[in-house]
Amino acid sequence: MADFPCQDALLSAAIHKFVNVDGDLGRKVLPFPHDAFHVPEARRYDGISAQDRIEAIALSLSPNERASLESFVLLSSCATLEETSFFEFLHWWALCGYSYRGWMDALISYKFRGGQSTFAIKFFKEALATGRLLYAFNSPVSSISDRGDKVTLTTRDGRQYTGARLVSTIPLNVLNTISFDPPLDTQRAAATNIGHVNQCVKVHAEISSNDMRSWTGISYPFNKLLYAIGDGTTPAGNTHIVCFGGSNNEIHPEEDINETKNAVESMAPGNMDIQRLVFHNWSKDEFAKGAWFFSPPGLLSTSLGAMRAQHGNVVFANSDWAVGWRGFIDGAIEEGTRAAMTVKEDIQPAPIERSYL
Repeated sequence: MADFPCQDALLSAAIHKFVNVDGDLGRKVLPFPHDAFHVPEARRYDGISAQDRIEAIALSLSPNERASLESFVLLSSCATLEETSFFEFLHWWALCGYSYRGWMDALISYKFRGGQSTFAIKFFKEALATGRLLYAFNSPVSSISDRGDKVTLTTRDGRQYTGARLVSTIPLNVLNTISFDPPLDTQRAAATNIGHVNQCVKVHAEISSNDMRSWTGISYPFNKLLYAIGDGTTPAGNTHIVCFGGSNNEIHPEEDINETKNAVESMAPGNMDIQRLVFHNWSKDEFAKGAWFFSPPGLLSTSLGAMRAQHGNVVFANSDWAVGWRGFIDGAIEEGTRAAMTVKEDIQPAPIERSYL
């Protein structure tokens, strides 16, 4: 088992070899990350997997470089290397300013003080404060029917909600569980049946060792968890460690807690005095069926436009098909803004043009 500290210089060098398809670390082939197919050549990189790209540069990688690179790519997609679109990794790289430092700053270093749940609650409270928000929780959607003059959503327990437009935020991997009338177009339906590949296993460990607060480690390829990051101090004064795994070496934490505990301890043998484990199995969550979006080869180049298209009175808004920070909160905000403007432009009458002599 390759088990070694994550050395920035080693990993940075490996990533540079991985993304350098154009002699300029991807800048020429993806100059505009929010218009990723601006250069037609970029489409061909969506046709190859991360495994294909690694094999193409294998002779230039040392064993440690390859192990660190593979684990880092898998940390991004939480799939297998064969299932991971090389293009989507390039897209992330471009969004982060074509640098390893930019990647660390954008994706690892900075977080919400109160966590993502606190952030989401603030959004909800802001909407509630308008006095115009009606909402229903615990109401799984069964079907969506568009009759031209109105669109109707029906829940599993038979309740119905009707409006002039409907904004669907249902994730890609869940869309094919909803009945649409009229049916989704062929290309979007195919995309929903393919889905994205991220089946992240994320286990939070509270440990007693203060020395691990800024630690990062890789235990790959044989451990059930491949990457772990020290993430500060818990309210109890212990150290918070976040461990990641994926479908490359699948584990469902709740099925065998001892196996999960052993996987966490194996990340840093002798240094993981576990006080508490916290996790949620997003793969088995019927309303998620996976974690953040990461595409398989070919999905984006064939189906991104179809996933974003309006379907009659139904507007689709989800980070899974954002053009920018796809799979991130920023992408969700991008998509929500786009959907709101689409509905406004659809419903609001165009201003009357007047001419003055």
